[in-house]
Amino acid sequence: MVILCSLGDGRTELRFLIARSSVDCVASVVGDFNNWQPGATPLVADGEEWSATAVCDAGRYEYRILCDGCGWMDDWSATEWSEGPHGVWNAVVVVDATVDADAPFDIDLREETLDEQHDRVIDVRGPAVVATG
Repeated sequence: MVILCSLGDGRTELRFLIARSSVDCVASVVGDFNNWQPGATPLVADGEEWSATAVCDAGRYEYRILCDGCGWMDDWSATEWSEGPHGVWNAVVVVDATVDADAPFDIDLREETLDEQHDRVIDVRGPAVVATG
């Protein structure tokens, strides 16, 4: 799940939330907003969730979750997807320039808890592996 919150200066904070039961490794969120740099936006324990934050301008950003530097996990709460250059699908978050600075909002429109997410890990060295959480 991604929560958007305006910082009031034209930039928006993206807060990524993933159920801790879904991630059993060192992980980070990588995407267009951090030039796909592993470790630039690490997930940290936050109660029963993993969370990470990034700050960006208005725009459309593709992202995925990278585990242990070698496996990819999907954010199944994403509401938009885009096929990436390597034939895998990336989650997409769209940051609107008109985000209200006083009203953070959640872009996940589906009614599901983080524990209901089913995350798929794709090892970059081999075929898809389904992770159980």
